[in-house]
Amino acid sequence: MRALRVAIGIAAVIFVAAAAFLLFAWRSEIPEDTTAAEARFAAELVAKGAQLAALGNCIACHTVPGRPAFAGGLALPTPFGTIYSTNITPDRETGIGGWSEAAFERAMREGVDREGSHLYPAFPYEHFTRVSADDNRALYAFLMTRVAVKAEAPENDLPFPLKFRPLLAGWKLLFLDSGEREPDPGQSDAWNRGRYLAEGLGHCGACHTPRNPFGAEDRDRHFGGGEAEGWQAYAINTESQGADPLGRAKPHLLPSQRLARIPRRFARTYGRGDGQSGLPAGQRYRGDRHLCQIDHGRPDAGTRAKGGAVARGF
Repeated sequence: MRALRVAIGIAAVIFVAAAAFLLFAWRSEIPEDTTAAEARFAAELVAKGAQLAALGNCIACHTVPGRPAFAGGLALPTPFGTIYSTNITPDRETGIGGWSEAAFERAMREGVDREGSHLYPAFPYEHFTRVSADDNRALYAFLMTRVAVKAEAPENDLPFPLKFRPLLAGWKLLFLDSGEREPDPGQSDAWNRGRYLAEGLGHCGACHTPRNPFGAEDRDRHFGGGEAEGWQAYAINTESQGADPLGRAKPHLLPSQRLARIPRRFARTYGRGDGQSGLPAGQRYRGDRHLCQIDHGRPDAGTRAKGGAVARGF
């Protein structure tokens, strides 16, 4: 009888602990905004959002080559399985067409979708949580003014129990440092702006910082070099063997050693000047090996990737 009581007690503790965790992990659904896809935004706000989307290289992960921009479905291999990017066009059924600005900001800040499901950190919300409300508003305006594309992303290929999304609440408790960072008063405005861009939308550390066994960035080795989807991203801190943080190649290295090797499949075409996948008319994306640059004042320029491959976040 005593063994039975012990077993019942253990089962009760497990049940209570599981119920407490599920309550902790639960997030409410944000009601669908049936007018979101028809909203109107100022041209200046949309243009700002286009530049921010270029900086974040949103299109690289949310577009399958040869298919409509931002429609999702791209396979993202991780050490834990394959995750497919989501549709972020304003389609109400398969995209974010029913998302309010509040729902969009929650996804960026907390990694939770409109329906209350936790998002996998392949969507680098550990960086996007740093993005300001004003910049989130501009990104939202840009995405909600793209062409709506009906495209359902494939089911993620993950083993049990990783398919159980509430577990991600535990991951966030351990590894997500949410919220904006206050500027460092001991540094210049340019330095603080650079940190904001590199650690926020630029999510440089997503590739250039090594990860621990749980897939979180190793904060003690910030920008110390990492691996993403089969390619090595060199260190971009003072330990860099290829270039210093300002991009100046070290003279003792051969040219082939100065650049991270990026597979050709990472190259992306940003469209053909239709304004859907890049900047407004008169501006274009130019793909660089390290970031997406912007050419201004080119009336003949469309929104097409030029140059080398574009590295995208893990």
